[in-house]
Order: sequence, then C-alpha cells, then structure tokens
Amino acid sequence: MFPGKQWISRPLFPPGIMNKEKKTTTSLRQNRDGAALYMTMLILTGIFLAAMGMADIIITGIKMGGVQARSTQAYFASEAGVEKILWEYRKNGYSEPASSTENIFGETLSNGSSYQLNYVREEDPDWIYKKFISVGEYNNVRRSVQAMLKYPKFD
Repeated sequence: MFPGKQWISRPLFPPGIMNKEKKTTTSLRQNRDGAALYMTMLILTGIFLAAMGMADIIITGIKMGGVQARSTQAYFASEAGVEKILWEYRKNGYSEPASSTENIFGETLSNGSSYQLNYVREEDPDWIYKKFISVGEYNNVRRSVQAMLKYPKFD
C-alpha cells in the first residue's frame, strides 16, 4: 500500500479485555432476577415515603382545623362577655367598680365555652378610660376582646 511502510494488523482491544467484558455481561445476566427485585424495592420505597409525607400533611391540616374551630368558639365566648357588659350598661344602669377589678362577670355558656370579664380603669390629665377585657375559653383555647369607653375628665 504505502511504499516502505509495513502494514501491521493489531487488535482493537488488548488481549483479555473482551474476555473480562463477556464475564461481566454473563454475570449480570445471571443476576437479572436480583436486579429486578432491587429496582422493585426502590420504587416501592419511594412510593411509601411519598404517601407518608402526604399523610403527614393531611393530618397536620386536620389538627389545625380543629384548633381553628376551638379558637372561634373561644372568640365568640369573649364577644358574649363584651355584649353582656354593654347590655348591663344600657339596660340595667351598671355602675363599674372604682378601681381595676378582675372577674366582674363570668359565665359558662350552653356550648361549654366560658368567659371572664375584667375591668381596668386608667386616667390621664384629660380623660378617663374604662376598659372591659373579656377572655373567652373553649377546650383550653383562649381568645380575648376588649371594649373601651372614653370619658372626658371633669374636676
């Protein structure tokens, strides 16, 4: 072909590599059933972990919904306490204590919630502040509502 050059035929791979590849291929073919089992276990583990994650999210949402429901019940119980003091002022001519007092009214309602009404009196040079703080409770959840009456101070 080329003058002065001698053509030498060489194998593409050094001796022994083909044999090693054949042995490896043969070894994989013999363990094919084990590989399928391994892949199946990996896929099932992934599905299980995803399902457990979703279940945790759903359970957390259900618990939060229960807390929100109890919180709403406690809020409306505290609103009932404020309505009670406003009704006492308007209808019965209620006269509040001269100083801050805790638990001037308290009641357990028909749904099991309760409220406690506290009175706080504050003054500055020009105004008298009468605060009624109602604390509602339902299943160990508390919410509070405050109503404030502001009167000018006359000497």
